[in-house]
Amino acid sequence: MDKIQLKYNSIENIRECVVCMADYKDTIALPCRHLCLCSQCAEQLRYQSNKCPICRQGFFFFFFFFLSQNGSDQPNMADI
Repeated sequence: MDKIQLKYNSIENIRECVVCMADYKDTIALPCRHLCLCSQCAEQLRYQSNKCPICRQGFFFFFFFFLSQNGSDQPNMADI
């Protein structure tokens, strides 16, 4: 693999949900403020454990948001 592909793969790993590892993170657990979940996993976790998968602190609320990266799933070459 070349450097650009390795950089893209590491960006993808940072952006993926820590539970399903398939969707992008778009949910912050509060009060610990860990950005680690996609909205679907957050909904499931709400009914199963009520604990952050990173620090295991109990959460009280989720903050959902959506990121757009130039309307594309590919990183901008200026970011690499």
